[in-house]
Order: sequence, then C-alpha cells, then structure tokens
Amino acid sequence: MMTISRLTVLVTALAVGIQVFNVYRRHGPVPAAEVLRRNGLLRPATLSLGRLQAKGNAEARVAVVEFSDYECSYCAQHAMTVGPALDREFVRTGVIRYAFSNNPLPIHARARYLAVAALCAGQQNRYWEMHDALFRERPRTTDQVAAVAKSVVADRTGFDGCVKENPEMVRAIDADVSSARELGFSSTPSFVVGTISADGVVTTDSVLVGAQPVEAFRKAINQSVSRRFQH
Repeated sequence: MMTISRLTVLVTALAVGIQVFNVYRRHGPVPAAEVLRRNGLLRPATLSLGRLQAKGNAEARVAVVEFSDYECSYCAQHAMTVGPALDREFVRTGVIRYAFSNNPLPIHARARYLAVAALCAGQQNRYWEMHDALFRERPRTTDQVAAVAKSVVADRTGFDGCVKENPEMVRAIDADVSSARELGFSSTPSFVVGTISADGVVTTDSVLVGAQPVEAFRKAINQSVSRRFQH
C-alpha cells in the first residue's frame, strides 16, 4: 500500500513536471542558457554519448539526446511519428547522432522493466528494434514483453536471463536518471540538442520538452549545425 509520504512525492513530481512541460512546450526549442538559469545550473550542461544507445553517423558533430519513458504516451507518440521523420531527414543522411537516455518516471511502475528489456535486446544488437516494438506494442506484463522479444531477439534464453537479473542494466538506467535530474528534466519526453566534441561529449545548445513537431527539431538541429561550423 502506498504511504502518504510516497504519494506526496509522486504528486509533487507530477506537478513540477507539468509546469516544466507547459513552459517549454509553448516555446519549442529553448536555449541552453535559459535552461541553466531556470534550473540554477552554473556551468554548461554536458552529456557523454559513450554509455548511451545511439545511432547515425559516428562522425556527426551534432546530437539529439532523448530522455524518455517506455510507459509514457507522449513518448510513444514521438517514437511512432516524429522519430521516424527525424531518422529519415537527419540520421540516415549523416547530419546527427541520435541517442536514447532512459528517464522512467516514478508514476510508471513498469517503465524501468521495459527499459531493461530494451537494453537487454541491445546486447544482441537489437536495441532500436526493441525500442520501436515496445513503443508500438505498449506491453505491460512480463508475458507481453516476452511475446514482443520473441519477434525481436534471436537468443531468447540469453534475453530472459538478462531481464531477470542484471545489475549492469540497473546501473545504466540510474546513470541516465541522474543525468535527467542534473538537467532539470522531470517530464518525458525531453530532448537535448547540441554539438559533439571529439571525445563524444555533447554540449547542450537547446532543449525541447514534450511531443514536439518536426519543425521544432529542425530549427534546433539547424542552429546547432550552424554553431558547429562557426567554430
């Protein structure tokens, strides 16, 4: 049974998330400096792509990093509509690297399990296939996840063992959540758009929150591309 203190935390997190979502959604891409000011951060926000699942041109110097939750309906909306459009326009053409960072919200009981399932599929080089299938099929039970995995991974025994107990995956998700907190992300999906250094560190140029249209991403990406060529 949920305690009053835990319920209070969840309600507060949801309220803060809604406020952040509404502020950012109205304005499309938000400059990184504004995000830093709102969240009380004194240094440029950076992320390492090294531990994240990423796709696209390894030589690209602009990245989009998505902070997402596999139980989030807005995240599924993005994954099924705008995500494929970004893939066609920017990922496959070599303009950007696209990375996924898990941010399972406390209000979603199965989000962490689904995130582990995707990472376990990634051990068989099927991360993005599992990512797409989870958002498309929206499984909730262990049996439903197993049914999705059956059509995605080759080694079901290895996958089943991975999702049952894998401290490495738990640590990876915890690291993602910590990054989201550092950026002040309390709602999903949230996105960082920025330039990539030679050692794979992304410096945030702008932030988008919510299921934004393609045009908002296009604007943010083009701004980062232009900024990259200015240096």
